[in-house]
Amino acid sequence: MLSGVVASMVLTGMQPTQSVSPAMAAPQLILGSGNVDSDKPRRPFMLETGMGETFGDQDLLGKFTLIYFGYTFCPDVCPTSMMTMTDILNQLGDDAKVITPIFISVDPDRDTLAILRDYANAFHPKIIGMTGPKVMVDAAVDAYNARYKFIPSEDGDPMGYSVDHTASIAFVGPNGRIVTRFGHGKPLDEILFEIKATLSQHQKLVKILKEKAK
Repeated sequence: MLSGVVASMVLTGMQPTQSVSPAMAAPQLILGSGNVDSDKPRRPFMLETGMGETFGDQDLLGKFTLIYFGYTFCPDVCPTSMMTMTDILNQLGDDAKVITPIFISVDPDRDTLAILRDYANAFHPKIIGMTGPKVMVDAAVDAYNARYKFIPSEDGDPMGYSVDHTASIAFVGPNGRIVTRFGHGKPLDEILFEIKATLSQHQKLVKILKEKAK
């Protein structure tokens, strides 16, 4: 299901057309030229969620998103980051309604959809776990400037490898571009302050753009 047309889009770099709504345009004003990837075009990707549904870059347009790349066999960094994402959602209150939290596994050989579903739900019911074939995972990794590398097991077990990967949580705006990254271990209160400030500014700018569009 995830090969064929979508793989062609990823490999050729084709960009889907998308009209720009005020909600998507506002982050351009917030981010300006100094955001994490202001000069990088949005790149298409498509993965499969733990519920067996396809999920791509266009599903995120018009929404704020928290994205974390990892794997369920991760012994410490991933659980810690997932708990941070859980705390963010729990403490944002009503603001959490406008944020889509995503956990993308870079280890599809071991992380089945069922495992991903249970893993994500164990932290927060709103978190969407997803993965896909390597070409699709790599497209998502590249789209959000992340990295990962497989480290072979010392005992030679082919399925006992670990994975070095980007440990930060990406905060993505409604235009599909990264607003900022929250480094591993960043204090929760600082993360919440940055998210709330961005959401507040975004709401004000959307209101202004809507008024101008009348």
